Amino acid sequence: MSDFRARFNLLLGLPWFGPLCLGVLATLVVSLALDPAGDYPARSEGPGLTVDEIFNVDLGAMLADGLLTGDLPGVIRAGQTLPDHPPLARLWLGLFHEMVRLIVPPRGEHAVLVVAAARFGSAVAFGILVWLVGFTAARWFGNPAGWGAAVGLLLMPRVFGHAHLAALETVLNLTYVAAVISVAQTWSQPTAPSIRAALLSGLWLGLALLTKIQAIFIPIPVVIWVIVNWRQKALVPLLVWGVTGLVVFVCGWPWLWLDPIGHVLKYLGHASERSVIQVWYCGQMFADRDVPWHYPWVLFATTVPIGLHLLGLVGVFARLPPPEANPPKIAVEWFLLANVLFPLCVFSLPGVAVYDGERLFLIVFPLWAFFIGRGVSAVWNRPGQRLPQWSLASLLGLFLAAQGVGLWQLAPCWLSYFNATVGGLSGANKLGFQVTYWGDSVTRELLIQTAQRVPADSTIDVAPVLHPFQLTAWESQCPPLRGRNVKLRPFDGTAPGQYLLVYDRRDYLPSNWKASPSGYTPIVEIVRQGTVLAGLYEKAK
Repeated sequence: MSDFRARFNLLLGLPWFGPLCLGVLATLVVSLALDPAGDYPARSEGPGLTVDEIFNVDLGAMLADGLLTGDLPGVIRAGQTLPDHPPLARLWLGLFHEMVRLIVPPRGEHAVLVVAAARFGSAVAFGILVWLVGFTAARWFGNPAGWGAAVGLLLMPRVFGHAHLAALETVLNLTYVAAVISVAQTWSQPTAPSIRAALLSGLWLGLALLTKIQAIFIPIPVVIWVIVNWRQKALVPLLVWGVTGLVVFVCGWPWLWLDPIGHVLKYLGHASERSVIQVWYCGQMFADRDVPWHYPWVLFATTVPIGLHLLGLVGVFARLPPPEANPPKIAVEWFLLANVLFPLCVFSLPGVAVYDGERLFLIVFPLWAFFIGRGVSAVWNRPGQRLPQWSLASLLGLFLAAQGVGLWQLAPCWLSYFNATVGGLSGANKLGFQVTYWGDSVTRELLIQTAQRVPADSTIDVAPVLHPFQLTAWESQCPPLRGRNVKLRPFDGTAPGQYLLVYDRRDYLPSNWKASPSGYTPIVEIVRQGTVLAGLYEKAK
């Protein structure tokens, strides 16, 4: 017994062990709740089908087929995939879509595309991200920081919720954080960065650029940090780093080869050419480019559990003893903090579009987890600490576990989480925050109840409809709706039908709708913390 305990304690002391366990746990927990509409009825329900997922899965499946048949460049060059985003994240989702459908086929008759299968790709990316953040924090700031960073990231409800979706954000989090870490780890020696280090970190920059456009935030903090530390000695490594990232970006996206300059400009200009997205904030509706400057700061402050934020603030100012294993020679915490603050600052600038809650700046959340880990390490190593280690570990564990209450209360509507500073979800609703934005609150439970509670062959009006293919996707992914031939159509407000399916994206709903649509009575509603997120309604008789 003592032999086993000694070996277990040895494992606990290894910087990779705790984060690896938590990374595996993260993947398992997420993968058990992926089903949005009934293709895997034996599994727990995941978030409802969001607006963008069907596009990602469709294009990802094409890319995966091109890779598996050896003609991936041809598929991309032929224009069969949209140039709105680079291909890497969609390819990742497409490969998992094909693999999961083959190994664990959906039950019964199903659509050609199965969103739940592709969602497993995000679950795996999230598990890797939890391990990477925890392992790196343990190497830089000590083992307690590794455990704290990994647990803190796992318990962030908005990040946890995105990990259930066949969307680009979780894969972006992984490549973005890897690109930042690669610079911090290999460029943190007293001497100027080597060409080899610049090439290696440039590779990760390229992969981040191939994932989503937010990767363009990485260079500014890198340039400032490197110039401050090494002055003109850093110019050549910086040039190598940047060129390497651009080469990987161009080589990895064959669509750019057809017209490099024109297609790059088209890609960069895509965001400015799209239609305006409305945002509901503080009880008012704003166009995405007119949102108040404090929107990203307030959303970041209110969508992470307050205890994790407190640990993060402790971690920002903590002075920690250096770990024994491979600490960076130059402090990296200020570089990490710059990478947290810079995207928030950009989205605060006048005229910069920001919408969908935290989604566009979700990249800062995993980096904030490093400071949560530092905060845990500061508590663990507090001078004069007299508690036995197991007692202190238990207290910290209980404190961290308490931050996960929102994961249980809101499941599977984790994108609706708000912390105690605004009174949780119900308080946020009263203050006029956007309580749901992407359709994820139209859960499997609601769709199944809809199929059961309305007559077969019925037509249901749906509001809001943010894209023409949104309802087709819901129908194709929900076997209960298909089985009873229940059809969905956009609600135009002029000739409402007998039944109405609504999720509370207030900025796209009629202004006279309050707790429920005007003139309708509820049949079934999705309620979390006293707040109605979505529901099925029948015209009042």
